[in-house]
Amino acid sequence: MTVVVDASLLGAALVSSAAVGVWAESVVAGHDLAAPELVLVETSNVLRRLEPSGAISTLEANSAQRDLQRPYLRIHNAGRRLVGRSPCHYPFAGEHCRAR
Repeated sequence: MTVVVDASLLGAALVSSAAVGVWAESVVAGHDLAAPELVLVETSNVLRRLEPSGAISTLEANSAQRDLQRPYLRIHNAGRRLVGRSPCHYPFAGEHCRAR
């Protein structure tokens, strides 16, 4: 089954150990994932905002960013299927992309 995901679900699945994170992991586990084109940038922004707030550590943010870049999503743009892209390909990506 294909599950359509958004940035909030991916962010929770990547970094949350609370009940919502456990639920998000169960949603994405074992399913094909599809997402709109901006989901990688939006999820990167979620991670970028969580780190300075102290909700997650730098190590957790970097690890989640690496996990996000794995090609497990089918990204959709105006009916065309695109290969998963790193959010760091976008010029407005967060500082974590420029530090590499």
